[in-house]
Amino acid sequence: MKITAETKPLIEAVAFAVRIAKSKFSRVRPIFGCVKIIAETMQPLRLEAHGGEMWASITVEQAVNETPGIVCVSAERLLLALNNCANDPTVVLEEDGPCLHVRGDRTRTDLRTCPVQDYPPPLDIGEAKATVGVRASEFESALAKVSGFQSPETSNYAIAGVLVRRNERNLAVVAHDGVGMAEVKLTMPKAAAKAEVIMHAEAVRTAREAMKQVEGGVSVECVIGTSGVAMTVGTVTFHSSGVEGAFPSYEDHIPGKSEAWFECSGEDLARAVQSATTMLEDTKKAVRFTRENGHLKIEGNTAEVGSCESVVDAKANGGVPNVFATRPRYLLSAIDGAGTAIVRLEVESSKKPCVMRSGDGSFTAVWAPFGAA
Repeated sequence: MKITAETKPLIEAVAFAVRIAKSKFSRVRPIFGCVKIIAETMQPLRLEAHGGEMWASITVEQAVNETPGIVCVSAERLLLALNNCANDPTVVLEEDGPCLHVRGDRTRTDLRTCPVQDYPPPLDIGEAKATVGVRASEFESALAKVSGFQSPETSNYAIAGVLVRRNERNLAVVAHDGVGMAEVKLTMPKAAAKAEVIMHAEAVRTAREAMKQVEGGVSVECVIGTSGVAMTVGTVTFHSSGVEGAFPSYEDHIPGKSEAWFECSGEDLARAVQSATTMLEDTKKAVRFTRENGHLKIEGNTAEVGSCESVVDAKANGGVPNVFATRPRYLLSAIDGAGTAIVRLEVESSKKPCVMRSGDGSFTAVWAPFGAA
């Protein structure tokens, strides 16, 4: 096998492969830490990476396959070798017995190859239940908006991940950590059968990275299978196994719209909450809100650290409480998710959930009041 490729796009492709290959499985079976390089006659160069729970195929258009062949080498070592040639416009990869030579203008690295026959096949996502076409920028934005409601506890894959559900008329993207939840609904042009998959946290991060690397108008083809999900984003085809188990029930816990709310600048509110948070020893602690004439006072207070308070202009409607407390993590994530200059925080009492929605209804966040979880 012999390949001549533009250095920069090849480095980018191998860097993405490293994200997949660098997994817990590679410590048990080193072949999972490899990248499979496939050079075929009259076909673009293709890389495969397998992390056990994720698999990807990356096409590199800026390459010439001079001699066809297939080799497997350590993904991380290949990336290091290519970075040694980062300032060279092109790089040559050439197989020579048990080695792969990586040559730039003045640098050559020899990498030991691994048995191609040991490389695992692509990850099977099971029977396809639904196929969805959506813009990369919209899908990545939806995953970003709910990310603050994913649980940081990695022992529970379901609440650490994200539910992707194809409803009849929309694609719902949901995160729920047991205390708070956020949902983004992307309208679909055609009705379709329902299907869903829970993407584990690392798969969500990897999918987002793939979507960031393409132009926003590029479409993502997402196939939801019985045991996983497949996405094609530009030159990347990405498979991920689904999380087994049940996702927390959430739809029945989203309150109807309330007439008890505060309305204020999202930027001012976020700044005030972030300031109050600097005085909290633990991010799980709450900030305190006090209703004053035309204002909201936001306080963060810890006896051992100190206190901070800020005031924002806020319009109040209905029977909003004079005093309530909430976790800053959820409120800040909800402000980002709503994505509007003016945000509306629905609070009926200090013991009922806080709710924030976008003006068009595509985003909803609900979280328990402090002390209720």
